[in-house]
Amino acid sequence: MAKDLRGDFEIVGLVNHRQAAVGAAPSDLDFDPDYIRTSALSQEAAGYDRVLIANAATMPESFAIGSYLSSVTTDLGFMMAHRPGFVPPTMAARHLATIDRLSE
Repeated sequence: MAKDLRGDFEIVGLVNHRQAAVGAAPSDLDFDPDYIRTSALSQEAAGYDRVLIANAATMPESFAIGSYLSSVTTDLGFMMAHRPGFVPPTMAARHLATIDRLSE
């Protein structure tokens, strides 16, 4: 009998703001909402537990992307980076708590 290992680990993916490597140079399409949605939905359908929403100083804001994705997915969890030098920790906590409550 095969042992069910599903409870022993999580499958974590990545959602980027466009179809490209995270460090790729800007392209004509630097922000692609359809790609963001499709990427999250395909990872959810594949059984991923959660995704990291890619974040860097030159990328779109990850809290907004997480809010958007929480409205189009049902079971997928999200990890969003916080940059304490730019957003005070108490403000980030309020943003994340609000997203958490609205997304149930």
